Amino acid sequence: MRSWSIPAGRLFGVDIRIHLTFLFLLAFVWFTQSVTMGASGAIRGMALVAIVFLSVVLHELGHALVARRSGVVVRSIILLPIGGVTLMEDTGERTPDPARDIRISIAGPLVNLAIAVVSGVTILLFFPQVNLWGRPLVNAADLPRALFWGMYFSAPSICCPPIPWTAAACCARSSPNAWSTFAPHASR
Repeated sequence: MRSWSIPAGRLFGVDIRIHLTFLFLLAFVWFTQSVTMGASGAIRGMALVAIVFLSVVLHELGHALVARRSGVVVRSIILLPIGGVTLMEDTGERTPDPARDIRISIAGPLVNLAIAVVSGVTILLFFPQVNLWGRPLVNAADLPRALFWGMYFSAPSICCPPIPWTAAACCARSSPNAWSTFAPHASR
C-alpha cells in the first residue's frame, strides 16, 4: 500500500501519504461538478473534498498521536478515497493490552466528534443563516454545513472501520478465545 502512495508532508512527526487512487476521486469530483455546476461548482466540489480530506487526516492523527503516546511506533498515515490507514508497529512487550488498543481505536472518532461540536456551535452562534438541518446534509453548495456533518458522520467509523481487523484486534486481545469468533480458520 505504501508503494502506491506519495508523500504529502509530516504532521506532529507522522508522515502523511496520499494513495494514488485519491487522484481518481479528485478527477471524478472535478468532472462531475464542472459538468453540472460549471467552474464554480468544480471549485466548491474540490473544497468539499478538502473538508473530507481534513476530516480523515484529523481522525487518523487522533489514532496516531494516542498510539505514539502509548509506546506504539507510528510509521505513517495513508489517505485513501474511502478513508485512511495509520500504519503502526508495536515494539513493546507482547502482553495483551486491550485498554491501550481501545484508547487508540476510539481516539479518531473522538477527534471528529470534538470538531463537529465546535464547528456546529460556531455555525449556530456566528452564522445563523446556515441551515444545519437542510437537505442534503453534505453538499458542495453549503460548505459550513458539509464541515459539520462530515465530521459528525466520520466519527462512528469505529463501528465499521475500512479495515475491520481493528475492531477484531481489540476484541481478540481482550480475550484469548475471541479471535476464533472473527476468524475460526485463520491459524490453521
